[in-house]
Amino acid sequence: MLDWNDLLLTHPAPLSETCSEAEYLARTSESRTRFWPVVDEGVYTGLMGPDGHVLSVPPLQAAQHPVDALAVASAWQVDIVAVCDRNLWQGSYKSQDEAEGVRVVAFSTDFVAERSVFRSFARLDQPDPTAALATLERFGCTILGYYPKGHRAEEVEDNLDHLLHYLDL
Repeated sequence: MLDWNDLLLTHPAPLSETCSEAEYLARTSESRTRFWPVVDEGVYTGLMGPDGHVLSVPPLQAAQHPVDALAVASAWQVDIVAVCDRNLWQGSYKSQDEAEGVRVVAFSTDFVAERSVFRSFARLDQPDPTAALATLERFGCTILGYYPKGHRAEEVEDNLDHLLHYLDL
């Protein structure tokens, strides 16, 4: 099972509003992100982008579900979302290279009280969800269903045909 706390990044430390361009470039090349949280005496003030300006991207609150970071990242077109306890910086959620070039177009999450689980629904900008499904499974997610079936369903059907042929021998 995926533990969301494992995704909260606290190192390297965030930037200050007075950081130099060289410091920003060094940090972004190290972390491979275009944006980086700016923190002044522990208080989150925004995300610094490639142009050196600090954007007022709202942070995710520590009590919010980490999946809400997808909505913030998509709306602001950033690759990192700060996590705060009120306005005090706690860490960041960062998109990884495992994104497979997939963009989330719509996302919702429901809590199923009887089973004590979250059920999430995502709409992607891909006609074939195979790569996104593989990524989610690597992160420990259980896939209950998806549409369209794409190459993955064809592979499963081929594997089933091979198994049935083998069992008939």
